[in-house]
Amino acid sequence: MQNTMTRREFVKIASVVGGSMLLGTSLFNSAFAAPRVNIQGFFSTQKLYNGVEIPFYGFNSCKKALSVAGEKSTQVVLEALQSGYKYVQVHDASREAGDSFVLSQMPRQDIFLALRLPKDATTDEKVIAAFNEGLAKMKTDYLDLVLVEIPQAQGRASWLEVATEVWQTLEDLYKQKRVRAIGVVDLQAEQFNDFIETCEIKPMINQLNISPFTSSHTLKTYIERLQHHKIVVSTTTALGDFEGSVYDPILQKVAQKHNKTGGQVALRWSLQMGYITLATAGTIEQVKEYADIFSFALDVRDMKAISNIYNPKKK
Repeated sequence: MQNTMTRREFVKIASVVGGSMLLGTSLFNSAFAAPRVNIQGFFSTQKLYNGVEIPFYGFNSCKKALSVAGEKSTQVVLEALQSGYKYVQVHDASREAGDSFVLSQMPRQDIFLALRLPKDATTDEKVIAAFNEGLAKMKTDYLDLVLVEIPQAQGRASWLEVATEVWQTLEDLYKQKRVRAIGVVDLQAEQFNDFIETCEIKPMINQLNISPFTSSHTLKTYIERLQHHKIVVSTTTALGDFEGSVYDPILQKVAQKHNKTGGQVALRWSLQMGYITLATAGTIEQVKEYADIFSFALDVRDMKAISNIYNPKKK
């Protein structure tokens, strides 16, 4: 279950004395605007508004990352499960998660399985087909979470019509108890009101592009708005939009301080900001690296520096 921390407890865990005196009006304030949670490991969870508990940290099984690496995809996902991950999200329908799940011999209830529907699932029929294909390939008779990508707002009628049809199909799957939670991907602030008005069941999750390289006052305000509606914020992009992001000088400086890598620091930052975070790894070595983020904590200065990597005022 989610553990709420006091400000003093946060500072104590971060090993910072008097760190709260350093807080100003910078973007770092968003760290305290986010849910304050005690991330103890893979078992730490966030409760969705419908009562379902979702692990704070998970593995993002992305075909692109797995194919580029050239390693056997099933072995990479299996390594994630064996390393401790309790949450696996699959893009489109993928056999890797199902095969690794069988090989792991883990009880189904011990794994949180999520499916992110393909972008072309834009009608009721396509959503049902993609959902059923996902169940078959992931070798399960239910899913813990299904996410649908909201189309871009290119004219109100067009995107909203598609989004409404797709979402109503997810609502039906949820009512049939074939999926325990439903959510959206990249529902933008300007789309929010129109979309929510069409929902009988509002999204439990909105998966956004969030990283140290996308921090902004506008994004912070939108995240607060989502939290007001009890919609949990998730991200698969904490490592940035391209591989070289983790070599940012500030990330590297913080990483050297903690004897960690830039990737580990970026993922830890995302968790301490209170976001449901999924690591995307294409190799067994990366899986092991990203699994090792619970042996350290970022202090107030670290969080402030990382939160200010992207600051338009500096440009």
